[in-house]
Amino acid sequence: MSDLIIIGKGFDLVHDRETRYEHFRDYLYTKDKELVAALERFIDVPDLWQDFENNLALLDIHDIAEYAMELSATEDMYRPMNNSGGLHAAAHFSSICKQLVASFTRDLKSHMADWINKIDGPNDERLSCIENVDYAISFNYTKTLEHIYGVDRESTFYIHNTPGGEYYGFISVDRLCEIIDWSGIHLIFGHGARDREPQRFDNPIPSMTRDYDNNAAHFRLESAYELLNGFYEEAAKKTEAVIPELGHFLRYASDVKRVYIIGHSLSDVEMHYFQVNAGHFGSDVEYHVSYFATDDEEETERANLEYQVAQFLSKKARRAFYNLARPDCPLRHTANLDGQ
Repeated sequence: MSDLIIIGKGFDLVHDRETRYEHFRDYLYTKDKELVAALERFIDVPDLWQDFENNLALLDIHDIAEYAMELSATEDMYRPMNNSGGLHAAAHFSSICKQLVASFTRDLKSHMADWINKIDGPNDERLSCIENVDYAISFNYTKTLEHIYGVDRESTFYIHNTPGGEYYGFISVDRLCEIIDWSGIHLIFGHGARDREPQRFDNPIPSMTRDYDNNAAHFRLESAYELLNGFYEEAAKKTEAVIPELGHFLRYASDVKRVYIIGHSLSDVEMHYFQVNAGHFGSDVEYHVSYFATDDEEETERANLEYQVAQFLSKKARRAFYNLARPDCPLRHTANLDGQ
């Protein structure tokens, strides 16, 4: 009989890892102040960093276009295509758009990976339920399971991957893990708002252009606006390949009888992963679900979690809930790394 641990962001917070997006903002500010300023200008929402990844879907591409146009537009953009000034202005507009999109995608992901590799915390205590973990599914980018608990990398499935030069794909039930040299694959990072209608430019050419066929800027402008139109998809989490890989992993972990869910909000965005998990194991598996709440929050937090669990577990499935904020919680810390 084996145990499976499923962890979310709350798991790192219980271990005093500074992994909130607010912490990432502080780190990013020391590395790229201009990127922080641009994010906070073009994603104008309250508490941007509280749910940062999903808020990427709210990037205002119209504001970016207006900003780039203010820096680029001259009377040359109204003149025929053979006017070098118009071509230069359009090229400048396109360059600004490309630089910003690259900053919000490629550069942001690179900074995120660097930050994750530097995260550490003083808490070396361990949760009792992970003393004998057999398999793990992590929704985190960090390697806390490996660093504190010594959980084998080959027994862990990282839903969103983890920084490093290798991507671990679960290929078959006979071979738990193969290391794939998959260049360009690092973090699966971005928003999960697939059901939101993205901003788009219905007309790729701004109204200021007088003559589409003969305007010096139109080819450059068209490519820039297509790039902006594609940002929503480019900034989304590329999770399409994850579900089949998760299925391979779960087929290997066929003897699981206890599932511990620790520090995960069970949000609607990621509910399909838990549905796949529950569909694989059936109703004879015990589910132990934890949360972290003060006395005032406990009733509401537990009710919300019970509702979310009911979305993927049948009524027959056994389940128990634990508040990790309580000192007497049976899942709380039992020992530090030197066994004291």
